[in-house]
Amino acid sequence: MMVGGWVILHYAMAPLQLLIAHGLASMGGYLFGGGLMACGFVVWMAPKQRFTFGVIGALLAIASLIGSNLGGFFVGMLVGVIGASMTLGWGDKKPRRRDRKRAASVPGASR
Repeated sequence: MMVGGWVILHYAMAPLQLLIAHGLASMGGYLFGGGLMACGFVVWMAPKQRFTFGVIGALLAIASLIGSNLGGFFVGMLVGVIGASMTLGWGDKKPRRRDRKRAASVPGASR
């Protein structure tokens, strides 16, 4: 997600005079790219928050398609969505249903 945010932010770089002249309409790249990088950083520092910030990151990456130069010319958006989906899929696997039933039927087994 951080790489996707960087790509979006890189393509959104504009001179300060242009940003001031266009107002909030030209801040999309900074908001989406910076937000995506922040989500990646939070997931890296606090892995227990991976689901929340993975969803927020995916939404930011998809919204950057409209709000920021086609999401960094599709590259930043694509890398951001892939990074967010990897973040959502990352973590411990749940045990299979039959393994849970077997563990529940064994006396003295802790849950």
